[in-house]
Amino acid sequence: MGVTLLHPLFLLPAALCLAAAWRWRFHAGDDWARIMAPGVLALLRPRNAAGRVDLALLTLALVFAALASPARKADAENSYALNDGVLVLADVSKSMTLTDVRPSRMAAAREAVLAISATAGARPTALIAYAGDAYLAEPFATDRRQFDAFARVLAHGLIAAEGSDLPRALALARAVIAQSGIAHARIVVAGDGGGLDPSVADIAARFAERGHRLDMVLVAGAADTDAAAVQAVAEAGGGVAVRADADGNVDLSPLGLGATLLPAGATTHLALLSSDWENQSHYLLLLALPLMLLLFRRRQT
Repeated sequence: MGVTLLHPLFLLPAALCLAAAWRWRFHAGDDWARIMAPGVLALLRPRNAAGRVDLALLTLALVFAALASPARKADAENSYALNDGVLVLADVSKSMTLTDVRPSRMAAAREAVLAISATAGARPTALIAYAGDAYLAEPFATDRRQFDAFARVLAHGLIAAEGSDLPRALALARAVIAQSGIAHARIVVAGDGGGLDPSVADIAARFAERGHRLDMVLVAGAADTDAAAVQAVAEAGGGVAVRADADGNVDLSPLGLGATLLPAGATTHLALLSSDWENQSHYLLLLALPLMLLLFRRRQT
C-alpha cells in the first residue's frame, strides 16, 4: 500500500539537517574548535566524536520528516463519500394511493426509496416527505437504519396538508443541503409527477449550477402523467427520469447512484483531507526517541 506525504515541504529542512549531519562526520572538530574554548568543547563532545554523525542534527532530520506527515490509505471504500450525499424527496400526497401501478403508487415509491438507500454506498442519505407541506424525516447520515425504517412507513396522511407542493419540498432540500455541508448532493424525487409547476425546472437548474443533480423516479401510469414535463425537470437538474413498470418495479441503474459528482481532479485533493488517510508520523518519532536519549547520556571526558 503506497505512502503519501500530506505536507511534503517539510522534507526540505529534513534533507538539510541530514546533509549537515553527514558533513559533520568529516568535519567533526574543525569549525567548532575555531570559535569555542577547548575546555568547553571537551565538555560538549567526547574525545572520540570525530568521524561520527551528529546525533542532534540526525534527530532533527527525523522530526522534520515526521512533520511531512507520511500517510497511508485506510482500508475503507469511498474515501470522499462524505462530500457526496443522496437526498430523497418522497411524495405522500393523496394521489399516491392510486393503484394504476401495482399494488399502489405509494407502495412502489417505498420500494424505490429503499432501493436508492441500498445503492447509495457509503454516501450519507437524507429523506424529505412532502404533500401540501414538506418535512425533513431523516437528516443526512451514513447509518441508514433510521432512513430505511421511515421509508417503510411512508404513506398518505403523514402530512396533514393536502396537495403536492414540490417547490416547497425543493426549497427545504436546498436548506438541508446548505446546513449539512454536503458539497454535491444527488436529489431524487420519488413521486407521481404532481406539483410540476413552471418554477420546478428553474429550481432544478439552480441546483445543477451549484454542483448538485436532480433525478426523477416516476411511479404512476403513463396516462396520468406529463412525461415530457418530468423529463424536462430531470434534464434541467442534470439528471434523468425513470419510470416504474406496471408491477411497481423501477430500474435505478440510469441514475448512476454509485458514481461521484465530484469534478475531475478534485478527488485527489479531497482524499488527502479525508479521515481515511492514516498518519504514520509516530513511527518516525519512535525512531528519533533513542537518538534523543543518546543526546542526554553522560558524556565521558
